[in-house]
Amino acid sequence: MNDARVDSVIRRERQLHALSYVVILALTGMAGVLASAILKGLGVGSSIWLIDNYYFRVLFPGLLVGVVLYMIDQHRRLQTQLNTAHEELANAKSDLEATVARLAFAYDVAQAIASLTAGNATRKTLEMALDRFGADAAAIVADDVLMVPDDDSIPQAATARIMSSAVEAVRSGEPMSSGDAASGYVLAIPLRIGGKLQSVIALWKDDAPFSEEDARTLALVSRVLELGLENRALFEQANERLRGLVSTLATLVAERVPEYRAHAQSVSDLAVNVGLVLGLPRDEVAALRAAAQLLDVGMLEVPADIVAAPRALTPSERDVVQSHTIAGERLVREAGFSGEVCAAVRSHHERLDGSGYPDGLRGEAIPLLARILGACDTYVALTSPRPHRPAMRPADAMSALLSEAGARFDARVVAALRQVLGMAQAGVAPEGPAEDASLLRAI
Repeated sequence: MNDARVDSVIRRERQLHALSYVVILALTGMAGVLASAILKGLGVGSSIWLIDNYYFRVLFPGLLVGVVLYMIDQHRRLQTQLNTAHEELANAKSDLEATVARLAFAYDVAQAIASLTAGNATRKTLEMALDRFGADAAAIVADDVLMVPDDDSIPQAATARIMSSAVEAVRSGEPMSSGDAASGYVLAIPLRIGGKLQSVIALWKDDAPFSEEDARTLALVSRVLELGLENRALFEQANERLRGLVSTLATLVAERVPEYRAHAQSVSDLAVNVGLVLGLPRDEVAALRAAAQLLDVGMLEVPADIVAAPRALTPSERDVVQSHTIAGERLVREAGFSGEVCAAVRSHHERLDGSGYPDGLRGEAIPLLARILGACDTYVALTSPRPHRPAMRPADAMSALLSEAGARFDARVVAALRQVLGMAQAGVAPEGPAEDASLLRAI
């Protein structure tokens, strides 16, 4: 029942109550007049003209009876309408509760999809569906079939019914609900990724058919799964393009600085694992990897004669080299990388005491990713040979960093780097997201 009808019923109920009060007042008044006449010892017929009037005695009882009958009829009608309103409100409450439960389940599925890899997300969705719908088996049917049972095995009848229903759902492009007591019951809904029908999500149970509410809920979950998988595919495509761009830029720099690619890869491996030890979230670890690969991309704008100079640089030449951080930030920003990556590229030569460049930042003003890259870049540089000095031993390079921890380098970062190096020697990788954990390079 809509709001207008409810308001109308309430308004009529108030009018009926008002009419009831009028009738009650009229009857009370007449009773008072009669009582007054009796108390005074007067004859009712001779003392009160209104009551003695013939027309009044005929019409008033009839009118009174008509009003009472009308009130009874209206009360009956109102009671019927109120009962109907209560039923409709109860149904609306039930529908609302079902909708809330449906949306809550879809939200849980969306959270699982967002926090897991593609394969793990689909399996988790199927496991959640088993519990939510009381199913005995759940499956994603595509080129490959991912089937999750409620217990250790899937009955042959379930596999056959799921596959046949999936084929029918693909053929019709519409949700399918079918089955019988002999082979069980299936609910199958097609999944479209990028507008193309690519797979089917299906549920099977052997004891009872799926309800309409089950179908609505699974349809909503399938839309969430479609969007999650489509967004993940788009994200992977974007990542692939970014990886190609990183590789291209690194190749261009390596043409001018031959050792750049190996240096950048070493810094990237160390920085990613330091980030994992520090507990950075996945997106920050990914930004750390990209920034490490692009640390010195600004060297593309440094003249080749300065880059390849076999002598000590003059102060003006040193200023030109140091400007590569500003040029690098501009290049990666124009290439479409995130603000975190841009800031890390610009500030990886900043130092806690303000002695770094290009902005002379101090302490916490230096982005954490830049502090990680600064320590890892310095370690790799110290352990690599240079024209003016041989490579330092790893232990000596680590001692040099420890001596500057808290002064020029972040003490937490240096401690994490030391832990990573110890793990490398022990052959252990730090814990973290599987897709972000890189193999530690032997140092």
